[in-house]
Amino acid sequence: MPKQKSKSHAVTLPGWLLKELPPILKPAKFDWNEAENSYVLRHPDGSVEKLDPDILEAQRLANADFKLTKRAIAKALEQYPGSKNHLGFLSIKNPGGGYYTMVGSMTDARRMDILLGDYACSQEAYQIWLKEPNSFINAWRILDRHPAFWVRDFKKLYYEPIRRSDLWDWRASGLCQELYIEPYTSKNGKVQITIEAGSHVESAQNWINHQEIQIDGYYEDHYHDVRLDTVAKSFEKAIIKLARKVNKIFNNEGNERLMKSTQESAGSVLHIPYKGYWTIKERSKAETES
Repeated sequence: MPKQKSKSHAVTLPGWLLKELPPILKPAKFDWNEAENSYVLRHPDGSVEKLDPDILEAQRLANADFKLTKRAIAKALEQYPGSKNHLGFLSIKNPGGGYYTMVGSMTDARRMDILLGDYACSQEAYQIWLKEPNSFINAWRILDRHPAFWVRDFKKLYYEPIRRSDLWDWRASGLCQELYIEPYTSKNGKVQITIEAGSHVESAQNWINHQEIQIDGYYEDHYHDVRLDTVAKSFEKAIIKLARKVNKIFNNEGNERLMKSTQESAGSVLHIPYKGYWTIKERSKAETES
């Protein structure tokens, strides 16, 4: 299981998310070898991979996460005058002028730190909302970052093969842009605002070799949850009301709270995609017929 904490964020990721993350691997060292007159990758297993004398071509050949050594940075700055080093990432100045090329690599430790930062922001928004739940801004922020709505930032069933780095990519904010919002006029002639929403869905169905199978660890779409249907006299009041409903059904980690009736809870969730999302089954069928 990946490391859960970092020095910069005093939080722990929720269990449902941790189980979906790959193990944290140690990056290779992107180094300069004077004897070889070339940049090299020194892998954690002790093997050394020769790359190229030019930093830009060497980066293109480096097929692994890496960290630049001080020696490699110094050599690159010597090769490309006017280039800059910022926290282990290089901005290589084009000799012809006009633009810079970034040289560097993400690492699993950095990817984990980004997720921890996103989660810390969601927990901060939650604590602020608890103190003033009738604030529109507070309600918006808790909804927009709530872990119950986090989804993968790639379509894993449509990439072959899946890149390992994709498993770290999650959309940790932006739910409010995907809410289904519809104004209508009630019988008494007054305008009402209705909002539909739904949390991420852990599992999904897919068609492989004409057989329907279940995909676990899916987390790629939101579905319409009728328990979150909200109607109010204004957009602001609807958002405030929706935030209260979300907190009633989901805890701050994104887990569903235990309901009084499991059967009632299960029967109230409609797996109907909103805002243009399709189920995998619907998409597969449409593509087959087209």
